[in-house]
Amino acid sequence: MSSIKEKLDKFIENGFSSINLHFTDIFGGFHTLSIPLTELTVDELTAGVPFDSSSVPGFGHIENGDMILKPDMDTVFPYSLTEDENIIGIICNVIEPDTEKSLTTSPRTILAQTELLIQKELNAQSLWLPEPEFYLFDDVSCFYNDLTAMYKFQFTEVINDDDLSLKNSKIGKNCGYHSSYPADKGYIFRRALTSILNELGINVRYHHHEVGAAQNEIELLPETSVKTADNLVIFKYFAKIIANNFDLAITFMPKPLFDFPGSGLHFHQWLSKNGKSLFWAQNGKYIHLSTLASNYIAGLLYHAPALAALTNPSTNSFKRLVPGFEAPTKLFFGLGNRSASVRIPKYVDNSAEKCIEYRPPDFTCNPYLAMAGMLLAGLDGIRKKLDPQKLGFGPFDDDITMWDSERKNRLKSLPDSLSDAANALLGDCEFLTVDGILTENIIKAYAEHLIDDELEMKERITPFEIAKYFGV
Repeated sequence: MSSIKEKLDKFIENGFSSINLHFTDIFGGFHTLSIPLTELTVDELTAGVPFDSSSVPGFGHIENGDMILKPDMDTVFPYSLTEDENIIGIICNVIEPDTEKSLTTSPRTILAQTELLIQKELNAQSLWLPEPEFYLFDDVSCFYNDLTAMYKFQFTEVINDDDLSLKNSKIGKNCGYHSSYPADKGYIFRRALTSILNELGINVRYHHHEVGAAQNEIELLPETSVKTADNLVIFKYFAKIIANNFDLAITFMPKPLFDFPGSGLHFHQWLSKNGKSLFWAQNGKYIHLSTLASNYIAGLLYHAPALAALTNPSTNSFKRLVPGFEAPTKLFFGLGNRSASVRIPKYVDNSAEKCIEYRPPDFTCNPYLAMAGMLLAGLDGIRKKLDPQKLGFGPFDDDITMWDSERKNRLKSLPDSLSDAANALLGDCEFLTVDGILTENIIKAYAEHLIDDELEMKERITPFEIAKYFGV
């Protein structure tokens, strides 16, 4: 109690005006409850702050919406939204007031329970290195009603109708990888964002321009599972704040533009024990991968269709997962192969950090939920001693786009629509429910929400449809 009181007193002494309590819903929406510091008591900071969750997706209903936000004091981060306001941000756990236990549908709880399961069963912890990708535009316009539908992206990195001038360097729409300033218009934005992230204790490995014009990537350094997910939601929050300050439009949509590269959220991951990666074996049959790593990979790939509902939960996700843009469509693994769903990095081949990279996810996902799903899929592979080679998942190190159709068709595929992913989840959810981490009722409600999303989208008329079919 005294340490909490000391922290509260220090916040007030240092001129902070309020505390923002942050949490995510089941679909990844980032929510905030803001409290003036003068109104916050030590008891509330210790035991939690009551709030109405009835309108938060996946949390409660109107008749039982009372919940408690319990601040995790290990996640404190100070920031300013205006020049005259200094804020303390804290990530919270969601608690049920009657049981005083963590809400089972809270994504942070789901990931924390999954991590405890890994520790209990394997005496290990999971480590994660995420790669968020995003687009930065000068402006984006969008409008639709029953009679009108339009959108317009404006950005100066490519020659377009809004900016024909060549006085500034231009980038081809698929030629931006590792471009340099001043052609790289996102450099100053990324520098500002990474500076803030570093101040918040979120360590950045590097940042760079991605393949697409106006596309960017900031890669974070490895952390434990819950810390990584916390970092990602904070990352997205501040990316949007800085973009607003720079008068830019930022999007983490997987595929905002036709015929441009999509944006993913690749997850490098491994299980670690006593500073050693359990994915490493000096005498491993394939590039020093341990048998446990092979089992984990097999679990990921076997459950990938169901996982897609957690890692790619939008209709737009499946416009990214198409051939020709380094996005995976087939379920296999290989060394350094960027068309693989699971890539084994060539540049990380040591006993401490031997890892795999799962490439299908994008940032429409809730990272807590997506990471829990990946861990549980990998754990299922370990428990059942699944063999990726026997299951037809490779390894394949060559360019599968050069294979003949018959050979390519023998490979299993990721779903090609949101409803297919949702139905795959409904048909393959035991790996998520067997330990009580998730329930069938939660999964059913979640999947039905995704199916409704796709149905809503199918009913909409697009400008491309009008152009294609109006003259029939």
